[in-house]
Amino acid sequence: MDLGASSVSLTVKDLMASYHRFAQGRPRRSTRRALAIVAVGLMVAGCADRAARHRPLEQSMPGPQSLRIANDGVEDITGLVVHFPWEEITFGDVPAGTTTAYKSVAKGVYGYAAYTWQKNGVEQNRYVIDWVGEAPMKGSWFTYTVHVDTPRRLFEDVQHIVDVQVTTDG
Repeated sequence: MDLGASSVSLTVKDLMASYHRFAQGRPRRSTRRALAIVAVGLMVAGCADRAARHRPLEQSMPGPQSLRIANDGVEDITGLVVHFPWEEITFGDVPAGTTTAYKSVAKGVYGYAAYTWQKNGVEQNRYVIDWVGEAPMKGSWFTYTVHVDTPRRLFEDVQHIVDVQVTTDG
C-alpha cells in the first residue's frame, strides 16, 4: 500500500516540478511542443466552427421537382421569375387565364416563393423575408396559382403578385 502512495506522490511531485519550470519561463521542449499543438488545434477548430455557422445549409433532394405557374387573374404577368433559396426559375410571360409548362427545380419547391416580373418596363418584386426553418415540399409536381393585384390608387404604378394556392400535382 505504501508503495502505491509513494508512486502517486512521485507523479504529483514531477507534475509540480514541471509546473514550476513552466511558471519560471523555462518549460521543457516537450511541454512547449504540446502547448503549441493544443493552441493550433484550438485555432483550427474555432475557425472551422465559425465557417460552418456562417454557411447556410443546403437542402439535399432525392431528385428534381417540377413547377408550373397558373395565372388565374385578368392581367398578364410579364417576365416572371420565381426565386427560391438556392435557385431561380424563369417562366417569362404568363398571359391571364393560362398555365405554363412545368419547369425543373433541382433544389426543391417550397410552400412559397419570391417573385420578380415587369410592369411597363419597370421591375417589380415580391420578396421573402427569410427562409429560416423552411424545407422543400414533399412531392414531385407542383402548381403555383397566382395573379397580379393591380393598384387601386391613382398614380400608383406598383403591382403585387398574390399567391392564391399551391397544389401538389403528383
